[in-house]
Amino acid sequence: VGKLALQLVYYRGHECRASKWASSGEQLARVMNRIDCQSGTTQIERVLNHVLRESAGVQGVIFIGDALEEPLKVLADMAGQLGRQGVPLFMFQEGRDKHVRNAYRLLSLRSGGSYFVRWARILAGAEPAL
Repeated sequence: VGKLALQLVYYRGHECRASKWASSGEQLARVMNRIDCQSGTTQIERVLNHVLRESAGVQGVIFIGDALEEPLKVLADMAGQLGRQGVPLFMFQEGRDKHVRNAYRLLSLRSGGSYFVRWARILAGAEPAL
């Protein structure tokens, strides 16, 4: 059985940070418990840039969000780069914004990943795609 390593990349306010790689749920939970929410615009481009720099060891990205305030063309091009490197984006949308839904679907498609909306679908439909 292979070993799973996770890295949390998050943005809030004007910052975008990446945790160290965690190899256990306890390690990841400690990192997550130190993060608080702050308002600000989305920084998806910074997240994708980080993934592109780290992509040698990355096998997939799970993104959870409710907005997209950046140029979609730039993000779609980056998602395509990730797809060519074999790094799919699994985009989970909170909320029902149509613009966000269409954008997250496009990013998933370009990268070879999947799009999910509403948390109930995680339980009902995410396992086969992940």
